[in-house]
Amino acid sequence: MKTTEVNESIVGRKCVGIVFGELIQGVITGIEENESTKTVYFDHKPVNWGGYIFTNSSNWARKRDQFGSLCHMTLTD
Repeated sequence: MKTTEVNESIVGRKCVGIVFGELIQGVITGIEENESTKTVYFDHKPVNWGGYIFTNSSNWARKRDQFGSLCHMTLTD
């Protein structure tokens, strides 16, 4: 996904995002934007990493060159 595709209309849609190097299915819960980046937050099944359990994560990218983990996120519905 590119930063130009991120807007409020995708909140609530199903997605596949990257969490600790693993592609995980989830549901988009929010979007954050500032002058240089866009971040997509999503809830997913529990992931154990280093003894901690994570049930929500985010993927982000810089607007100017698309650098970041957002390029691995796709919408599935």
